[in-house]
Amino acid sequence: MAVWRTLNEKGVDALAQLIAACESYDNPPYRTSLAEIEELFSPQTRWQAIAAYDDAGEMMAYSYVHRTEQGAGRVVCGGAVHPRARELGLGTYAINWQLQAAKTLLPTSGTIVTHVDDGHDDLATVLDELGFEWTQTFYELRAKLEEEVPSPEPVPFVEIAAWNEELDEQIRTYVNNFTPDGQALSLAAWQLGRSAFAADASFVALDKNTDRSTIAGFVLCSRYEQDWDALGITEGYVDILVVDEKWRDTSLGKQLLTQVMGSFQTAGLEAVAAAVASNTDGGATSLYHELGFRTVGRTRTFTMQYAPPRANQ
Repeated sequence: MAVWRTLNEKGVDALAQLIAACESYDNPPYRTSLAEIEELFSPQTRWQAIAAYDDAGEMMAYSYVHRTEQGAGRVVCGGAVHPRARELGLGTYAINWQLQAAKTLLPTSGTIVTHVDDGHDDLATVLDELGFEWTQTFYELRAKLEEEVPSPEPVPFVEIAAWNEELDEQIRTYVNNFTPDGQALSLAAWQLGRSAFAADASFVALDKNTDRSTIAGFVLCSRYEQDWDALGITEGYVDILVVDEKWRDTSLGKQLLTQVMGSFQTAGLEAVAAAVASNTDGGATSLYHELGFRTVGRTRTFTMQYAPPRANQ
């Protein structure tokens, strides 16, 4: 019989063993590094977590909810059950706990979010029964770096610069201009999740039309080397690709993406991957397809809208 207990940063090693066992069994196209697990318990994130232990003290399941500094009205849920302990009710308990914990992290109304990888239709069924809606799909795209990367026509008065600390701060300011009041990213929150950041394959597009350069776009990339054995290839990853609205009818997006592809190819990697959301405009999807990216997997996003009960008048 499993016993559920509060989980915190002291349980990182046991959690890493549980996640490794699940990923070895389910064989998703990624592997979770210890650094990524440690980031779950970052002070930049409001979180709650529990874990189930068997009679021998081994972690058999975990359940986790978090709200980032920027996403005050959005709580993301996650968890896993050890292959040996599936179909024993631990998953159902974990999901119900997530619902209750998520509500305590939402200051007012908000959205509860959970992601479902391909092959976990049983989880999707439970979420549907609980009132979640399938609202978005992320398509995993990959391009092999076997041929010479094209060189698109440069955009006049736009310079593609290598990522550096000064530009990093300028980009954070740019991003914060589009966030709701009170949800601006601090430097620590902006840099959260970069344990695999590839600065040498990340670039910033600068608008040079005036004396003061402004951000026209940027691309932030990583090397998730822990994934390579599972994938059977070495690849780089496009975490974020942004082109300012002013430049979306130009070749700037293609310039940024081919710059990334060339950098990873020069570094000897075999492929580059990215995730594109189903609600992304068609131009962005076409850009990836034009450069040889093909769909290799998908993750469904399920959401539930939550509004706390009104106090009695």
